[in-house]
Amino acid sequence: MPRYFFRLRGASEGVNDPDGEEFENDAAARNHVTVSIRMMLEEGSRTSTDYVSLVFDVMNEEGQLIATVPFNEVIHLSPGEQDLP
Repeated sequence: MPRYFFRLRGASEGVNDPDGEEFENDAAARNHVTVSIRMMLEEGSRTSTDYVSLVFDVMNEEGQLIATVPFNEVIHLSPGEQDLP
């Protein structure tokens, strides 16, 4: 299975995922990011973090950018709607 890497970026320099995770395809990796963002937003309601300005980048094994998923787009999705174009 292909390996995907994630970068969380926002106001600071960003956080890179050096190990990555394996997913069946690009869509599965994007869906994983959407679910992760939802979880972070739920946890964020108990913190002072400004999640709206954050973005997740998804890269494949070759380092190509597959998707950029802004947190503010996920906020507007209904719970069953997880795959972003």
